[in-house]
Amino acid sequence: MPAILARRLRIDATMVFGTCHYNCVSVLSAIDLAEHILAHEDEDARVLILVGENARNMEIRIIPNVAIVGDAACAALVRRNGDNDRLLGLAIHVHSGFSEGIWLSGASSASRAYDEYFRTWLSEVIEDALGKTTIGLHEVSWILPHNVNVWMWRKAAAFLGFPIERVFLENARQFAHCQGADMLLNLEELKRSKSLRKGDYYLMATAGVGGIFGAAVFQH
Repeated sequence: MPAILARRLRIDATMVFGTCHYNCVSVLSAIDLAEHILAHEDEDARVLILVGENARNMEIRIIPNVAIVGDAACAALVRRNGDNDRLLGLAIHVHSGFSEGIWLSGASSASRAYDEYFRTWLSEVIEDALGKTTIGLHEVSWILPHNVNVWMWRKAAAFLGFPIERVFLENARQFAHCQGADMLLNLEELKRSKSLRKGDYYLMATAGVGGIFGAAVFQH
């Protein structure tokens, strides 16, 4: 798909590749890859991150007791020394034993372990990302979550000790869970709402099917 898009956009000379192995955390892994690529390029180099999500059948469209999945496409143009939305810290953690993903039996020991440790693992990856910066969670103005469901984030916010009013959940109700596109959708909507001010810190936090957790800290 990336190669087909490059030909249609007439940018054949551009290095093109896809990444989806981290499922809903893939947008953060793409940002991480972009940082490494740009570190070896000229100052004016750019990386275009494209996210296209399509729940192509009912098995993926509805995840029982977890989420309704929507379709979305997003694009982000990044460079090494931009003036806005600067990446300060990023972390991705992978926990083994959950490769069955949405087909994991709810009665299995792995499913019970995932439910038991979900908030702990989410907290750990957030702490890891913040640990690469000079700020603490109390200085973060907004958490931009994946839109898996509102109920899960209410419990996660309480566990983190973070005000639920500063977890951007409006899109969960409007668009449902658009997989890897959620955080970029939430950032765009937050900017449109004028609730994000120059200098504010915000944190993207997500979990992907398969036991993958990711977080990234930015300054607007």
